[in-house]
Parts: sequence; C-alpha cells; structure tokens
Amino acid sequence: MPGFIQPVITRYTGIPYAEPPTGQLRFAKPVPRAPWSDVLNATDFGPSCPQIPVGAASLFDQLFPNMNFSEDCLVLNVYVPHDAVASSGPLPVMIYIHGGGLTNGRGDLYDGTLLAVQGQVIVVNFNYRLGLFGFLSTGDDAAPGNYGLWDQRLAIQWVKDNIADFGGDPNQITIFGQSAGGWSVTYQMISPLNDNNLFQRVIAQSGAAFHGQIISGISAQREVLNLASALGCDSPYESSSRTVISCLRESSMQDLLRHSDLFKTAPTIDGEFLTTDINSLLSHPRVGQYDLLLGV
Repeated sequence: MPGFIQPVITRYTGIPYAEPPTGQLRFAKPVPRAPWSDVLNATDFGPSCPQIPVGAASLFDQLFPNMNFSEDCLVLNVYVPHDAVASSGPLPVMIYIHGGGLTNGRGDLYDGTLLAVQGQVIVVNFNYRLGLFGFLSTGDDAAPGNYGLWDQRLAIQWVKDNIADFGGDPNQITIFGQSAGGWSVTYQMISPLNDNNLFQRVIAQSGAAFHGQIISGISAQREVLNLASALGCDSPYESSSRTVISCLRESSMQDLLRHSDLFKTAPTIDGEFLTTDINSLLSHPRVGQYDLLLGV
C-alpha cells in the first residue's frame, strides 16, 4: 500500500473501511469493505460525506472551495512516524472523531502529523455519515438510525484489526474528539456494544454525550415525514415506513441535501447502539473500564 512520505512521517490516506453506503445500504448499518487484491493507492484523501457547508460565505467554504461530496466517502487516514515499525515495540494509537454538529466536516481537516511525530503515536482520522444520511430514523426497524455512530464503530474496529500492520498496538487505543466528536466518543463509550473492549481510553474535548440531544422515536418519525412529504415519498406512514424509506433511497443525493433543512440531526434510541436514556447508559458499570478525560 503506497502512501505519501514526508520527512518524519508516512501518511496513508483514503483507505476504505466500509462498502459505499448507497442503494439498499443508504439508511442502513455500514458493511465492512470486502478485501481487495490490487495495490491500493493510499495517497488521496477522497471525497467528503454529503453535507451542506454552514453559510454560503463561511470560512469553511473559503478555505476548502473545491471539496467534492460523495456517498462513497467511508474512508480513513493513518499517520505513522517513520520509526514506528523499527521502534522497541508497537506504538499507542489515537483515533480522532471530527466535530461539526454531526452535520459537517471530514476527518482529514485535522492533520495528524504533528501529534504523531511529537507524541510518538499512530494517529487515525476518518469520515462518517452526516446529517440525514447518518441519522435519519423511522423509529422502527425499517431505518433505526445512528448510521454515523455505526460508521464510527466500524472504523474503530478496522483500526483494532489492522493497526498492527502499521506498527501500532491494538490494545492501546485512545479515541478522542472535539465538540460533536466529543459527543461521539462518549456515545461509543456508553454503548452496550462495547463490552468487547475495542478501545481503552476516551478524551472528550468541548462536548460529551450528556450535552448532546437524543430524539425519541416519535420525533424521529415526524422528521422523516417532513422530509418524505417534500420529496413526494409520503405514503400513509403508519403501515409503510419501509415504503417511505425505499422511496428516499431512490432519491438523489442532491435532492436529499436540498431538503436537509427539514431534518433535525440527532442520535436516537434505536434499541441496539443506544438502548436507553443517556444517564442510565453512563451509570452502567461497564463504563468504568475506560480511562476518561473531559475538558472544555
């Protein structure tokens, strides 16, 4: 796997960790990327996940005017100090989850070079689905929601399974994030799915799950109905949430983005990733197995 070599670091970018979440995989859990036999050219960051930049003349737009968007965006980037493999032992790993209100951003806006070199750690960042692509929910099993959180979990799992090949220690993984990334790392920590100890340490910067907002199934249904109505997908909802989702899966990315202001982005209690209210999840004994650092 060729990467971009700098004087003190090798950077592997655009590594796919999931199949493209399109067609029947839109509004569904991510599927691990199938193995590939050819050499992967890991020198391009790849597209951002679909999003509407905040404000037509925002600083975001000015700094990154040529960002392209695609639903085939579930990739990660690995920053490896040059002496990682030759060091006395595998290096600790730090996985960064970007912020942006769960509606904006991308992993590679946060360059891991300096942290990797000065901290002698391997740094990973990644894209995950945002906005309605990442969090739309019908409140039932037609589209349970939280796909962005599932993407994050799958990216962490990829690191756990593969980071030893980069000189990293799969048993010394810290996840960290700022703002909505802080929400995300604490959602990952409190999820009942994490009894298998994917990571050991958590750093939440300027945000944590108990500051985020989780919406109920009823509220989630209302959000979907508003969107479906705007896109002509509003068949009688009580008996056809699957029909509504099928219609939304056939809508173009551009049409969904055009009406994204009708959707309130938030995680939901889906019965699997988040099984109950935040306070109950935070107080569960399993949360005590993690080292946690919080800061503003």
